[in-house]
Amino acid sequence: MFLSETSIARGLTSTKAQINQEMTEHSPNLYGICEAYVDADYKLKNLEPPNRSDEISKLMKECNFFTPITHLFWACFLMKIGLINYIPGADINMRARDRLAVYFHLKPRSQKIYEEFRDK
Repeated sequence: MFLSETSIARGLTSTKAQINQEMTEHSPNLYGICEAYVDADYKLKNLEPPNRSDEISKLMKECNFFTPITHLFWACFLMKIGLINYIPGADINMRARDRLAVYFHLKPRSQKIYEEFRDK
C-alpha cells in the first residue's frame, strides 16, 4: 500500500490530489523495498536466500499485482467519506473517481501478472 501512496500528492488544505502516473506505473522505491524485505525475512530466519534476485523479482511482481487493489480500496473508502462530507471544501468524490481511474488503468497489468503466475 505504501508504494501506491507514494505516487499521490494530497493534503487536507488542498481540494485536489495529484496522481503522478510515472510513479504509479514504475515506483522508484519498489526494488529497494522488496530487496530490504527479502533480506530482513531471511535474516529473521537465520537463513541465506537460495536465489536472492529471483525472490526479489517475484516479490516485485506480487507488489505490482496488488497495487491496483489498493486504489480500489481507497476509491470505495473515499466514496463513503464523500457521502458524509468529512472534509468540507474538498472534492472527495473527484478523488474517488481518480482512484477508480488508476485502478482500471493498472488492472490489465495485474491481469497479465496473474496469467504469468497461473501458467507456471
